[in-house]
Amino acid sequence: MTVDPAAGVTRVEPATAVVSLIDPERFASIRSSFCNQVHYFASPEDAEEWLAEHPDGQVVTVAEAHWLGSALASAFLDGPERATGGRNVHPCC
Repeated sequence: MTVDPAAGVTRVEPATAVVSLIDPERFASIRSSFCNQVHYFASPEDAEEWLAEHPDGQVVTVAEAHWLGSALASAFLDGPERATGGRNVHPCC
């Protein structure tokens, strides 16, 4: 994966790679809601077993996952309450 600070993800190998996520709406912290749930798969088909075990999960493109992770990190830099919909939680764990 190649990421440009301004442009975001510019290259992914294999191009079919996807990233798993657990519902980001149930956000508690960056680590528990995002980092601990992110897994890379070579293709959506390779993620099928994980999805069967995590019915509340989803897979997105690597570019979408990068955008979401960047948005969450930026929100936490602006203040944890913004990132968590007003809930006062620790941004780390």
